[in-house]
Amino acid sequence: MINLIEIIKTECLPRRNCMLSVFESGGESGFLYFKDAQLIEVNSGKLWAGDALKMMLGWQLESFTLGDLPRGIKRTIWEPLDKVIEELAGIEAAVGIKDAVGTFASSGPASAPIPVLPLAMQDPFLWFVDKLDTLPGFLCAMKDDGESVQVLVGSPPDQVLSPDWFRQFSDKVGQLGLSLGAGDVNEWYLETELCRVWRFHIHERFVIVFASLDVFPDEFEESFRMVVGVDG
Repeated sequence: MINLIEIIKTECLPRRNCMLSVFESGGESGFLYFKDAQLIEVNSGKLWAGDALKMMLGWQLESFTLGDLPRGIKRTIWEPLDKVIEELAGIEAAVGIKDAVGTFASSGPASAPIPVLPLAMQDPFLWFVDKLDTLPGFLCAMKDDGESVQVLVGSPPDQVLSPDWFRQFSDKVGQLGLSLGAGDVNEWYLETELCRVWRFHIHERFVIVFASLDVFPDEFEESFRMVVGVDG
């Protein structure tokens, strides 16, 4: 049986910077992100950080893959890896983790190249992200999971409001729609002095997209929907 903690010790820590994708026998999948031989984020469905890792530690794993650490992953786990494992799985489970972290955190990158997994394998929702750079005027895309907003690719203008602001704005728009009897408003568009911003509903998930003012809103939206294969 595949042991998640052993995979972390023997596969992830020697690589220092990587993403571990794990798949359990019931069809669920999870993603662990490592930077400088420390765990910085974990995700499975709507669960993040410690909640996601706790669930994965109870899984019967069927397979796993390793890939590069994706761009834009923000660190939400700040405790040392051995402490995180100890809190969730006990002292015995954390044995050897601290020494392994110390060994590989101070060493250089592994000499063997790490294969880059397609985004679709990292998370099926992200299959279209690599195509967004082909859209005229595209600047940035963020994933909105209903609890937080995280950058997927690109970067918005420095002066643009923070991801947390857009998360709160989406909540307020949704509440406004309900109060007006229009139902839950999933999509919106706004224009700032620096760029245009959309929130799109894509295959039961949400993405916030930024484009420059050089493109017409209708043309960009139509192009975007063609790329991801969703109707307006």
